[in-house]
Amino acid sequence: MSSVYKNPGRGKLSEGYRRYYPANPSAGFSFYKEETQSCNQGLYYETAIGKAAIDALTHYVVGPGLVPMASPERDILGWTEEETERFQKEAESFYRLITGNAAIDYYGKNPFRQLQQIAFKTICIVGDILLHTGYRRTKGGVRPFVQVISGKYVMNPGNGTDTSKMIGGVEFDEHGKEIAYHVMITGENLEDTFETIRCPRYTAKGRKAFDLVTLGLSDPMQTRGIPVLNSVKDDILAMTKFKELHLTKAAIQALFTVFIEKSQDDEPGAESLKDKLRNIAEPEYQEYEPSSNDIALGTGNIIEGNPGEKFVSVESQPQASDFETYMKSILTLVAPAVGGMSYEMLVNSYNASFSASRATIGACEKNFRIIRDDFQKKFLEPVYRLVVEYGILTGHITAPGYIEGDGLYKDAVLASTWVGVTPVQVDPTKEVRGYADAIKANLCTHEQAIRALYGSDADEVFQRLAKERKQLEESGLNNEEKTDDAAAESDTDKEESEE
Repeated sequence: MSSVYKNPGRGKLSEGYRRYYPANPSAGFSFYKEETQSCNQGLYYETAIGKAAIDALTHYVVGPGLVPMASPERDILGWTEEETERFQKEAESFYRLITGNAAIDYYGKNPFRQLQQIAFKTICIVGDILLHTGYRRTKGGVRPFVQVISGKYVMNPGNGTDTSKMIGGVEFDEHGKEIAYHVMITGENLEDTFETIRCPRYTAKGRKAFDLVTLGLSDPMQTRGIPVLNSVKDDILAMTKFKELHLTKAAIQALFTVFIEKSQDDEPGAESLKDKLRNIAEPEYQEYEPSSNDIALGTGNIIEGNPGEKFVSVESQPQASDFETYMKSILTLVAPAVGGMSYEMLVNSYNASFSASRATIGACEKNFRIIRDDFQKKFLEPVYRLVVEYGILTGHITAPGYIEGDGLYKDAVLASTWVGVTPVQVDPTKEVRGYADAIKANLCTHEQAIRALYGSDADEVFQRLAKERKQLEESGLNNEEKTDDAAAESDTDKEESEE
């Protein structure tokens, strides 16, 4: 659809002009929404491949939960080095205090690091989530909260039909901007009622210096995507069906196949075992006279072989190698489609050389970083901004000029970077040695190495190391430590020379 652009003046669109909107990510989403979401939930909860893929992707992208490091734009803010360092320590400490408590969860069940895993899995399985943030009054005063709502419960009211201003439970204004979400509410017994409540996208909070918010208002924000298992549905189902057929075939062969060995000097004219089996299937009626010597037997048949005949049953055979080959070929297709993993990372098995395994992990980590950055911007940063702003307005965090600053100034104050997920280590000794060589060659810093290897805060590591060294010197154990380190280095050098 073509468009004609003309400056309407003061942000208003002149009447009579056609309006052009870029492709909306919500357009056409709800046409197969229910069918797609139900299919992906079944693939996750009912197939081992689907569950393993989503759980592995969550482990590599989110892990035990990402943590922020305050990164205010010092040049824009004009802060001194001391002011910047003070803000960083206060912001990070306050964030850990608030989000480390289950009170941050709307339901009071999980701290925010666990909510990250719940939210990411929901995005992968259902396709989207609704992040609901705001403030509420508690016994201790006003506290921020976070509520994660499955995108399955964001739906159109009434008959559910999409319109030009309502798509998949998302309400748009005349400019195509999201203004509200319609969320299904549950009954007293937590059953689905299919009745919806309207949640406005933007709310006027009326903040003042230490007056946080007009209570009862909050900001929902939807992260919309596509369930990741949808593209590999046919492969997972084919793999599952092949496994069932293969196991059924093996069981039938083991239980019902019998070989009959017969000697060449068998009596001529004797009834063969094949005929006896046929007689069992179609028995001839013979009158039976009870005897005192009868023994009661359970259900079954007793077959007597002729002289020279013996039964050789087929033992249950293990799954053939073709099954393992087929399974690996399917998983090799599934893994890259689900977050850009490799087959080795999906099954957590590294049988190649260190260099080959390291190269594979490095390539996959680039894909995980793209997903992680997207999840960080859409889910993590809004919560960080909510919590740190709450700390500034309540006076727990010192941020000069924040109250009077404009939007750009506040964005500079609330900037952050996220760490926490460490790459897979094939050989920890070689990994550490590689980073040590990189530090000596001035290719990276100690802080970068500590983050990459262990996901820790470098400042905290340095402080703890200094404290431990001081304690060792006071206790007189430092000399023994140096001796052990020197012996270990000499052993390492000896091994390298032998290699």
